[in-house]
Amino acid sequence: MALFFIDHTDPDLIKEKEAYLTYVDNHIHNVKLAYGKLFLSNEGLILPDYTLSDSIDIIDASRSYIENHDASKYSQEEFDGYRRHFNPTPAEKKVDDIDSTETDAQFNEAWKHHFTYNSHHPLFWCWCNITQRAAYDHPFDWTVESRPHAPIDMDIISIIEMMSDWEAMSMYNKLSSVDFWKNHAKDERAAMTQKTIDYVDRLLKVLYPEDSNGEASV
Repeated sequence: MALFFIDHTDPDLIKEKEAYLTYVDNHIHNVKLAYGKLFLSNEGLILPDYTLSDSIDIIDASRSYIENHDASKYSQEEFDGYRRHFNPTPAEKKVDDIDSTETDAQFNEAWKHHFTYNSHHPLFWCWCNITQRAAYDHPFDWTVESRPHAPIDMDIISIIEMMSDWEAMSMYNKLSSVDFWKNHAKDERAAMTQKTIDYVDRLLKVLYPEDSNGEASV
């Protein structure tokens, strides 16, 4: 837990900052568990459109990104906006009940920083101009545009991290990754190219094989 964020002058603020930090810490831990479950322990996993050898290399290359998943949520650009939105103090709730304009603006700014800093979010691919790519076309350097553009195809490493993120969220909200994608991922789909949507469909079928009833097992 990053205790340097704790302001010891307000007990309610201490409580809510600690609560939000605990949530972020737990989520990052769950992403690592999800990545292990879906990609490391899945012996012989072959990613769609890749050979077994390439799949092994890609999954191995994904490790460092998983290890640093959502690290930006601890940053000054994101922490306060997220914490105020999800874990407000009683006094902050009273203020927001009257007018939440400032809180909403702070959260939206934090959210934009987050998705333009982390390529596992589909919106990254609508706001960023990629200037350099690493292995398997993973973004290495980019600039953030002043307005969104048409989606760009997501790379495989970003998709792997996104899948791990969804699986981690399913541990928290009990909504399976498959159910989320089929029934609740309208915003994600809107920020994806058709090629990315088709690839996510195919990869989910590999990660969650169909059972005897034709429904994806989770």
